[in-house]
Order: sequence, then structure tokens, then C-alpha cells
Amino acid sequence: MDKNDEATLEESMSSVKCPEGDSGAAERRVRGKHVIFMMVVALTSILQGTVTKGWTAVLPKMQDDPHSFVNTDSDVAWLVSMTSVVGILASLATGPLVEWAGPRRLLAIAMAVSTGLWLLMVFPPNKVVFFAARAGLAACAYVISTISLPLLAEMSPNNVRGSVSTLSEVGGSTGVLYGYLVAFLFPWKIATGLCTLTAALLFLPLWLVPEVRKIFVFTTELKR
Repeated sequence: MDKNDEATLEESMSSVKCPEGDSGAAERRVRGKHVIFMMVVALTSILQGTVTKGWTAVLPKMQDDPHSFVNTDSDVAWLVSMTSVVGILASLATGPLVEWAGPRRLLAIAMAVSTGLWLLMVFPPNKVVFFAARAGLAACAYVISTISLPLLAEMSPNNVRGSVSTLSEVGGSTGVLYGYLVAFLFPWKIATGLCTLTAALLFLPLWLVPEVRKIFVFTTELKR
């Protein structure tokens, strides 16, 4: 258990043990924090939508740029299809990785790696590195999509679990729209650079989310 998780858990538990007159306010504080945790996890799906579908809208502009590494229709086909090919292996590997690192920690690691890979796609030294970065992003996206929905379900109170579970799909669709929008408005390098925000902005907030087993502890205490 790292220090952030200990502090979060201790604060939440102390809120539960407040005097009876303050119990309503304490419960509201815990619920508000819990909502923030769930929103952070749900927003990770934006990266998945941007990687798998949204970013591909820049490919026509890359084909028109003689300095890019996308020159043929075959290049475009591989860049689009490799997400599904890599995703099969990434999804299979996610289970053991979750058991080893924990779902929240693995999400944060995937976000950090994705940030670096986006930047590598903006400034690739050669074609092999560009395609490898794209494959790595696809792997990170499928790790995130495999984790986020069940993690949201486990974090959610029973009475809103169905509604909260839809946030993951909303995030994915938002990522697709964001990718299309930046591809339409900007040159491909700038658009790809802006896609970095889908990972970079959530890296630090994810470290504030406690692992789900710790959320279970103070959720159980609230019900007692």
C-alpha cells in the first residue's frame, strides 16, 4: 500500500467514524470523492477511442506529406488494422498484469507509456519506430479498455452500477470524436501531438485513485 492510498483510506475511514451529527456531511464527502475516482477511471477510455479510431483520420494528411512515413495504401491498412491484431495479445496479457500490479497502478503505467509513444509518433526517427510506437499504443489502449469497465463496475455502488458502467463507452466515443476533430483542424503532427493529452492529463490523477480492494473497505464500512 503506497502513501497516497493510505492517506485516502485513512481519511475516508475517519469520515465514516464522525459523530452522528456530522455523519451526513461525512458521507457526502466520501461519496463526492468516490465520484471523482470513478470519473477519472472512466476518462481513461478516451485514449482507447482516440488510438483505435479517432487518430486514423490523420492518415490522408500523412499520405500527402512527403516527409511522413505513410506513403502507400498498404501502410494505411497496417496502421488501421494493427490495433485489433495487437489488441488480442494485449487483452490476454492484461489479466496476469492486473494480478501483479493492481488495476489502478496498471492503468497509470499504461497512461505513462502511452504519453511517450504518442510523442514518439510525432517525432519518429524512422518508419520502423513509427509503426512500433503505433503498435505499442494499440497495446496500451486494449489494456486500458480491458481494465476500465470491470474496474468501474467494482468501484460503483449497487444502485448506480449500470449507469456508471456506461461512462466507459461514453469516454471511448468522446475519444473518437476528439481524434476526428483535431485531425480535421490541424496538420498531422500537431493533431498527433494533441492526442498526447488523452494520456498525459490523466496520468497523475490516476495515482490518486486507491486500488479497488481499498475502496471496498470503506464502502463496506459505510454500509454498516
